[in-house]
Amino acid sequence: MLSRFLLALALVLAGCATFTDAELAQIRQRGLRPELLAKLEHRGLLEPGDIIELRRAGVPDEQVVRQLEDAGVNYVVTRSDTVRLRNARVSARVIDSLLKASDRFAARASYQPDDDGWYYGDPWGPYFYGDWQMGYGYSVHGGHHGHHHH
Repeated sequence: MLSRFLLALALVLAGCATFTDAELAQIRQRGLRPELLAKLEHRGLLEPGDIIELRRAGVPDEQVVRQLEDAGVNYVVTRSDTVRLRNARVSARVIDSLLKASDRFAARASYQPDDDGWYYGDPWGPYFYGDWQMGYGYSVHGGHHGHHHH
C-alpha cells in the first residue's frame, strides 16, 4: 500500500516540470523578457502577447502547447485574441491548444449566465470591479439590456 502511494507521489512530483533543463537552456538563449522566461520556468500562465513573443523568438510550437496544457490559462479567449494571434502568424496548433485551455478554464469556473450575460462567480464581471477597460480591445460594463424578470 505504501509503495503504491510513493509511486503515485513520485509520478505527481515528476509531472511538475514542464520542460527539461536542456529545453530551458535552449529557451533561455532566445532572448525572452525575464517575466516570460519566469512563466516558462515556473508553469506560469501565458497570455496572448506572451504566445506571440514565443513565436517571434522561435520557441517550438510543441513547447508552447506543452506549457498551455500543463499550466492552462485564467481567462476566456476572445475573437480579437484569436485574430491578433493569427495576424502574428501563431500556428493553428498553438491557437487550438490555447482555445482548449480557455475552455477548461471556463468549465472550471462553472459559468452560469445571468441577465446581463455575465457569470456568477466571474472575477472579471462588473459585480467585482464596475466599469473598466480590460485590454485586448474590449471593455467590461454592467447594466441590464432589456431583460426584466418579475
